[in-house]
Amino acid sequence: KLWRSTWAEEELPDPLEEPELLEEPDPPEELELPEAYPGVTFRWTAGQVSAIVDGEEEALFSGMPVWSVFLQDLNGDGKLEFCANISWGSGIIDERVLVYDYAAGALYTLENRGHKDYTLSIEEDRLVVTQWDYPAWPLDPDAEGVTGTLTLTTDPAGTTVLEMTCDEP
Repeated sequence: KLWRSTWAEEELPDPLEEPELLEEPDPPEELELPEAYPGVTFRWTAGQVSAIVDGEEEALFSGMPVWSVFLQDLNGDGKLEFCANISWGSGIIDERVLVYDYAAGALYTLENRGHKDYTLSIEEDRLVVTQWDYPAWPLDPDAEGVTGTLTLTTDPAGTTVLEMTCDEP
């Protein structure tokens, strides 16, 4: 489920052109998920996603900017996690995926700064993560990424990790 995206995939900006400044949504995008998180309002601005409980706002994660947010249950607990495309950095900028498990209060990152970029998209009603060679994407329009699925799994030591399982070729 797509919460909101700052642009449609076919409208991605040309990375060689001067970037436009992102304007904060006015008002910011807000979402409630009363079945899973009663009394919580989630707020999305260009710079962060936060949760508001009893009038108190707490930042869950940030980006430079947060491009899009998807909602999907990645760990099988029946509650949706927040899966986001973000850019990060100044000078050297990478694209990464953040997953926030609100039920557990935990943030997970899929990144490999300077080597790989990661993006999220919806393809045929499926959340897809794509791994790109850095810096080929988005500078090379013919670049091909490796696609796969995101999962949150628990390793034998009891640590939860975010993993990308690659699709079959």
